[in-house]
Amino acid sequence: MARMDHLPIWRDANRLLVVIEEAVRRFPRYHKYTLGTDLRRQAMGICRLIVRAYNEKTNRPRHVRRLSLAVDDLKVLVQLGKEVRALWARVCPSATSPASGAGSSNNDRTM
Repeated sequence: MARMDHLPIWRDANRLLVVIEEAVRRFPRYHKYTLGTDLRRQAMGICRLIVRAYNEKTNRPRHVRRLSLAVDDLKVLVQLGKEVRALWARVCPSATSPASGAGSSNNDRTM
């Protein structure tokens, strides 16, 4: 793989991946393993598509189109993540963060 650290899109995609990882850690347990997994996979997929677009010059337009669609899909997932967080705040306003588990009983937790 060629060095791509000089590409702004590569730096931004990696930064976004880190931000998503940090955000998913604060999701409620259920969403961490459903929506959180989808967010992580989509962000990683975007990084892979950037590598493909950079390395495969003959197929670059195809990879850029796929990258554009992947970014649009990630936007939808991020919006869903925001809505999940907003819903959590309404359902359990006394919780300082969804990851704290405050306000949930043992019956709500899955193993």
